[in-house]
Amino acid sequence: MCDVEPAGTPEVADCRALVCKTDRECPPMHGLEAGHCVNGLCTSPDRDLVADDAVLLCLAGTGLGRNAPKQVERYALAMNCGKPCVVPTPCRQP
Repeated sequence: MCDVEPAGTPEVADCRALVCKTDRECPPMHGLEAGHCVNGLCTSPDRDLVADDAVLLCLAGTGLGRNAPKQVERYALAMNCGKPCVVPTPCRQP
């Protein structure tokens, strides 16, 4: 879910992961028939994690925006998750 103007293009830091309890609470990703709830977050379990995924996990629970010190720190950690991407320890884990 992203916080942008109706015609705007979101940056990953403008978005937050959707929390869920069941698959029914998750919208399907592009090209899929159903959404998936894994460890309380809507996700696509058949994809490898990338830096954008790490950003969403690291910003989870930090509120809207991207300028608070905790958000800036978490964003930097996530963008350096490596290849393959490993979500940094202080962040919510997939």
